[in-house]
Amino acid sequence: MILRANIRSDGAQLAQYLVTLKDNDAIEILEVDGREDADKLFLQQVIMEMQLNSELTKTNKAFFNVQINPAYGEDQTMTREDWYKAADILAADTGFENQRRVIVLHTKKGRTHAHVVWERYNFETGKVIPAKHFILKVDKARPKIEEALGHKRTNYRNPQRKELKEAVTQLWNDTTTGPEFIKSARKAGYMVAAGTGNRPFMIVDENGRAFDLVRQIDGVRTKEVRARLRHEMLVTDKEAIDLMRQEQGTSSGKREQEKAELKPVVQDLAASFAESRDDATKERKPDKDKRKNDDIFDDFKDSGKDKTEPPPPPEKTDQQRKQEIAEQFLDNKQSGIDEKSTQQELERQKIIAEQERQRQRNRERKRTRHFSGQIPILEQIKEFFHDIAGIIRAATARNRTIQNNPR
Repeated sequence: MILRANIRSDGAQLAQYLVTLKDNDAIEILEVDGREDADKLFLQQVIMEMQLNSELTKTNKAFFNVQINPAYGEDQTMTREDWYKAADILAADTGFENQRRVIVLHTKKGRTHAHVVWERYNFETGKVIPAKHFILKVDKARPKIEEALGHKRTNYRNPQRKELKEAVTQLWNDTTTGPEFIKSARKAGYMVAAGTGNRPFMIVDENGRAFDLVRQIDGVRTKEVRARLRHEMLVTDKEAIDLMRQEQGTSSGKREQEKAELKPVVQDLAASFAESRDDATKERKPDKDKRKNDDIFDDFKDSGKDKTEPPPPPEKTDQQRKQEIAEQFLDNKQSGIDEKSTQQELERQKIIAEQERQRQRNRERKRTRHFSGQIPILEQIKEFFHDIAGIIRAATARNRTIQNNPR
């Protein structure tokens, strides 16, 4: 059983994800706030209420979300009560007892997993339930759930990580090409797969667990791994996990039978993934297939010709073809210029003359508007200075009169 837990926000997106079919084969709402007959509308309403309650606190992460993913085949035997029991054990170990919750089942590719969402806001304390060390708490709850449901115990995180790293490093050092490494890894019980993002290559062990391939090889960087595997057609890590789990078997009663039935399919798939037409360290030569197709086409044309025809001229090289095309282009360009140069020159001169006349008219309009707006202002200034001069002359005459006729 695999348990994935996180603390999250965005209730609208969460509610939409829970009730949207998308890549799922089926969706079943088990419980919404204690109701087993809830519909999608009520689920969305409860999720949004949880989101609003979180606004009474300082956090915006209102939800504690856990995905319960039983082992391959064990999900088929789980009843409604089993899912409730698993959720109750998780709530007891993580401190979310008596909190409102939503349980939704998603069935995808024949496998069923559950999404359990708890509200973090506690109405009694008026605070959110702390999320310290929730991953460790979920890990401790997993063996309790498996024991209560009678499922096979899941090993703790990466118990054989050291052995895996040593084995993959040895396989890498013993091989020199991508196909050799993929084939050797498959024989050893591993499958090389394509990852995403910062992990372009993954390796899946016999238990269906995926690891970053680069981190499992001592002294090797991503650049070196990409150089060796760049031409290989690899399955995705999810597809590799499904294949390895199918090969491992689903239950103790049908383990050997299903393994025998799936073994040929897995072997064929692994062989097709492992084989490669070319060495990864060599560059491909696409000209080989091109020449082969050209020969077939020439034979087909020759079959309909008279045998007395003279042999065709030798095929021109790419350089000769390019040279002929360039010369033809220059000849056409020169001839076109000679024929149309006079007419084009006349048209060009007409356009230039018309543009010059238009610019001249625009300049005249601007000059007229400029001076027409300035004339009233100049007249006012002139009258102002004229009045000042009159006042000065009158004052001067009065002073002279006073000086000539003193009392």
